[in-house]
Amino acid sequence: MKKLFLLLMPFFILLSCNGRDGEVDPFEWKSDDVKNVNKEKNRENIQVPQNGKSYTIICTNCDGFKIDYLKKNEHRIALDTIRDRHKYADSCLSISIVDKKMNVIIYSNKENNDRIFKIHVRAGNATDRFIFKQKGKEN
Repeated sequence: MKKLFLLLMPFFILLSCNGRDGEVDPFEWKSDDVKNVNKEKNRENIQVPQNGKSYTIICTNCDGFKIDYLKKNEHRIALDTIRDRHKYADSCLSISIVDKKMNVIIYSNKENNDRIFKIHVRAGNATDRFIFKQKGKEN
C-alpha cells in the first residue's frame, strides 16, 4: 500500500493547482509580512531591512509546493538534493516549506553591497516567484 501511495503521489502534486479545464490556476497567497502578496508587483519587490527579517507566506489554493530554484544577485544557487527543495539555509537566508507554509529568513546584510534573492516555487505546472531586496550597510 505504501508503494502505491508513493507511486501516485506525483500525480496528486501535479494536479494540486490545476483548474477543471486543464489550465494551471495561479497561486494564491496570504501573508501578514508582505502587503498585498497576491499582487505580482508586491511579490517581486519585497524590501528587507538591512538588519534582516523573517517572513511567513502561505499558499491558500495548493496542497503543497517546493522550491524550483533560487538566485542570489543573479547567481543561481545549486539545490542538489530533494531535501533542498523544501528546506535550504546558508549564511544569507533560510527557507523552509512545510505543507502550504513557506518561512523565509533573510539575515543581516553585513556587506556594503545590496542583495537580491529570487525564490522560484513550483507545484505541478504552476510557478511563481518572490524577490527580496536588501540594502547593504553602506546604502
